[in-house]
Amino acid sequence: MNEKKPIYSSNLAIRNAVVDDVDTLRDVFRRASLTIEGDRDLITIHPE
Repeated sequence: MNEKKPIYSSNLAIRNAVVDDVDTLRDVFRRASLTIEGDRDLITIHPE
């Protein structure tokens, strides 16, 4: 597999996700989903 290097711009680093990122990514997805008014009730009832 071809290993890609992170891209750096200021304080931002873009890289592939790793297993240790799963909880953080789930949290970001959940919070982003709560910004969609039509999805709030469903996400609140079924956060998984």
